[in-house]
Amino acid sequence: MEKIVCIGERSWQRLLERVEHLSALAQRLERRLTPPQDDG
Repeated sequence: MEKIVCIGERSWQRLLERVEHLSALAQRLERRLTPPQDDG
């Protein structure tokens, strides 16, 4: 339990930034993999 308490706010901020970065990358990949839809 002590180890969990040792995790500071910085670590959490880094983790959140990483998660946001990964989700952004996933969205980019999704857009690339999704074929463009024609309006016709």
